[in-house]
Amino acid sequence: MFTTMHSAKGLEFKNVYIIGTNEGTIPHEKSYDIEDEKKKTEQIEEERRLMYVAITRAEKNLYISSPINKYGKKVSKSRFIDDIKAPTNKEMQETTIGEKIYHKRFREGTIIQIEGNSIKVKFKDGDRVLDYKVCLTKGMIWKI
Repeated sequence: MFTTMHSAKGLEFKNVYIIGTNEGTIPHEKSYDIEDEKKKTEQIEEERRLMYVAITRAEKNLYISSPINKYGKKVSKSRFIDDIKAPTNKEMQETTIGEKIYHKRFREGTIIQIEGNSIKVKFKDGDRVLDYKVCLTKGMIWKI
């Protein structure tokens, strides 16, 4: 099935391919032409959120392409590619029950259960079930 980033919200796919991830495409070149700096920044951030939606549609595999040339001209990769800090499968598999973590909001906790990407963590104020991969990707959680 093929879809656009705009219509992918709420859907999930085993494999996601994001093609042509270059400056001028995502973020779109029209974003650069906005005179008002505040509106320009807001538009680029909206396109960053759109890219995030596309990335998080992948259940298992994510593939991102960024060609070097487009229509015979040299192009650069999207600035959003360098923002991606997804954990590797190895990092996910190395997580163990009893491990101490730190969460930006909930503070220090201990992993008490692991099920796929979900972890149950015992914090001072109670247990929480978290999507570990999302928390790592967003820099909300780290091992201590």
